[in-house]
Amino acid sequence: MFNVPLSVQIDQTRLSKNVIRQITTNTYAECLSFCDQNNLCASWNWFITDNQNTCLLYSDIGNNVYLNGHVSGVRGQWTYNQTGPLVLNRPGKMTANGQYLLWPMLSSDQTMTATIDNDINNLLSNFSTNGGWFQQTEIEGSAAANGAVSISTKLQPGEKKTASILFAWYFPHHYWLDLPLDNYYSLLFNNVTDVGKSLGIDKTDGQLKIIVKDILTLHNIYFNSSLPDYLVDSLINSVSHMRSAMYFSNGDWRQWEAYDCNDVDSVHNDHQRHIPYILYFPETEKIKMYTWAKYQQADGMIQETFSVGCMGDTAPYDQHGGRNMGDVTTIFILETLELYRWTNDFTFLKDMYPHVVAGIQWQLSVSTQLGLPEHLECTYDIPNMSQYPTTTFNSFMHLAALRACMELSYIMNDTVTYGKCSKSFIIAIKQINQLLWYNDSIDTGYFLAYTGGQGEKAIFTDALYGQVLAFTYGLGPLYNISIMKKHLESEVRLADTPYGLRMLTGREPLTNPQDNSIWMGASQDWSVLNLWFNMDFNSALIQSEKGLNNVRITLNDQWNIHGLYAADGYGIGGKPWITSHYGFHMVLWHLPFAITGQYTDLSRGILLFSPKLRPPFILPALIPNTLGSISATPLLNGQSSYTFSLTIGSLSLNILAINNVKHPGSVNLTAGQSVQWIG
Repeated sequence: MFNVPLSVQIDQTRLSKNVIRQITTNTYAECLSFCDQNNLCASWNWFITDNQNTCLLYSDIGNNVYLNGHVSGVRGQWTYNQTGPLVLNRPGKMTANGQYLLWPMLSSDQTMTATIDNDINNLLSNFSTNGGWFQQTEIEGSAAANGAVSISTKLQPGEKKTASILFAWYFPHHYWLDLPLDNYYSLLFNNVTDVGKSLGIDKTDGQLKIIVKDILTLHNIYFNSSLPDYLVDSLINSVSHMRSAMYFSNGDWRQWEAYDCNDVDSVHNDHQRHIPYILYFPETEKIKMYTWAKYQQADGMIQETFSVGCMGDTAPYDQHGGRNMGDVTTIFILETLELYRWTNDFTFLKDMYPHVVAGIQWQLSVSTQLGLPEHLECTYDIPNMSQYPTTTFNSFMHLAALRACMELSYIMNDTVTYGKCSKSFIIAIKQINQLLWYNDSIDTGYFLAYTGGQGEKAIFTDALYGQVLAFTYGLGPLYNISIMKKHLESEVRLADTPYGLRMLTGREPLTNPQDNSIWMGASQDWSVLNLWFNMDFNSALIQSEKGLNNVRITLNDQWNIHGLYAADGYGIGGKPWITSHYGFHMVLWHLPFAITGQYTDLSRGILLFSPKLRPPFILPALIPNTLGSISATPLLNGQSSYTFSLTIGSLSLNILAINNVKHPGSVNLTAGQSVQWIG
């Protein structure tokens, strides 16, 4: 049996001043009934004060908040005509107005019953006594406050069956403050019954089984692979982060930075979480790219966010703005290259390229004195590193953007821009050598977190994030690999904790105890880079596994991963600190690309893999809307048999290779097909 008690919220009140009627009623059920009978009523609230039972009817639907002793609800009733689903109608044009639906997905060996009733106790007791509602008393077209459905079937000893009940909803109206922005699905469906029919409620459970099969097909790309269990679990659960996204009927896709920050699609935070979006819904990333380009400043800087908030009230829709940052304009340039190579959309590249050139001009303008970005903020904003002349984090983002610029300007045959970026790249390397590298012994060293300060030699974990992006997008190493490996060794030597890598170590005097916090990106990026640097597979994953297992095993809270966790006397070690429901950990999506060594350039029809595992293996192959796997089996003659299998989408390639062994000839595949070769 499935009952959805949507008509009444116990110990909750509605925040509204628009009272249309105040009544004395004996019970909250009477208050609910008065609202349902009044076409002007949108919501209601019932409470007792001074031994007086009070029912308030409102003309709008205010936010509901906890208040002991109050009972509230939204106008609406369940209907059932014995030939279709149970539907709860909430009439009106506000966000909370719409429809719910309940209906069993029946098989031939299952029996359903349904009922609607104003008395929920009567509804439940009848089910308890009879196992259903076989003596249906409601007449066709009747309505009531509560609705429920049930499924019954018979099982033989040892037999297993699945009973499925569809719970659907249709709430087309959406407001940004006072601006109406209806949900995108209002263009696809007219009512909740249409939603249900898309899943086959008017037929059998066949369509539902197809949908479940499709979901398993996608999941099995990861489950049936050689990826470690902790990573598969984390990858699949991380996609739940999309739950706070908004897709409007005007075609806009928007998402909050976090549940405790109402910035909207800040470029740097969006990029941390964007890989599953670009793989499963690539158009959502292009929507954002076009909007960031639209709001680019006259000096070429890409603005941080579509809507600025975080510590204040929600701003009007697309009231863009933000800070001068080292990982915003740079990321816009990098994502232009990423989307072009991964989707082969030359129209997109032509549209973005003028904004790339303008962005490069701004990037160079803020690097004139040092040859590196000067006094810029970054996503690691709490330590206030913009107070220092330059930082390693922003400098490596600068290197990555300049390399992307060289690739893009070469494609666009723009020799002037290519020359600027090439020259600036060389200067930046020299300046990093001179200003930021520090040998703390004959054999060890690291990049300084920043220049300036009081002469301290601080180390910052995740300083090489720009190199992570460069590897995933096929730009290769930005700097001397042996030097970068030394830095990563020093991160562990100087900044390791039982829960992950400490953000900032060695800043004296310790001006901010939050230096000791653990930000969820550093440990993942440490593992990504060491995989690309060919460290032993299991050793490379130590930091990633430690950080993610603290959440998935110790805290058991994968659907509310925070941005920051406590360590080293800063809070309670390993426990969440701030930024709930955050996407910082989703840089873990760079790990599959590092493990497979995937290089994708669909504009040239090239797909290459250099896996970090020895055969036999099976690993995901990840391209937007095109997903599959690669596998290798060792042969007795010392060669390997390689297979590329396509699970979702279609793919045409000029060059396909695994471990430098090329498939002979071009490749043209659709879902379910594969190619095999030996070498």
